[in-house]
Amino acid sequence: MNYYHLIAGLPEIEIEDNKLTFSIADFRQEVRPQLWPTDRRLMDMFFMKFDNQNLLRLMKDNEAMIDERGNFTKDELGKYIHLISNSSDSKFKKYLSYVKPGDDDFPPFFKTFILEYREAEKIEDADMDTPKWENRLTELYYEWAMKSSNRMLSEWYEYNLNLNNILSAYISRKYKMNVEVLGNNNVAVFVKTSKQRDF
Repeated sequence: MNYYHLIAGLPEIEIEDNKLTFSIADFRQEVRPQLWPTDRRLMDMFFMKFDNQNLLRLMKDNEAMIDERGNFTKDELGKYIHLISNSSDSKFKKYLSYVKPGDDDFPPFFKTFILEYREAEKIEDADMDTPKWENRLTELYYEWAMKSSNRMLSEWYEYNLNLNNILSAYISRKYKMNVEVLGNNNVAVFVKTSKQRDF
């Protein structure tokens, strides 16, 4: 569907403007109710990065403050984390046989991440370092987003991942830092294995 009326209704921006009066959160609040459900889901993909941060915060501390720009509330994320974290308990097995938790609302990579994180917590001396888990969650997010049925979005996420990986690897080599390359697509594999100075 074309949304010409949305563009026509946006505030005018002048070259002299140095302060935005219309934030991304305001834009989303204005636009989201007017979108078709399929387009709404595509828009929500862009805000999933805030949900990723919120999920990680709540995995570490269920009382943590969350970023309100995410798609899910603190209560929704908390209940989902609790449900997935306890899905191996016998009291939940009967429930889970009837309902697949979050299949309609939460992206599938949330479940994968929660289970991996909880398994790691059980291991004595496990590395629960935040950057490591941020990278894992980001990697799962990109893998999920690149499978989008919307070709433009799928390609945009892959381009974004490739660009970030190349820049990370370049900075890593230049400043002799240890920066992780995410994903397993052709560019990520090449960047990980290349010994050439300029890739």
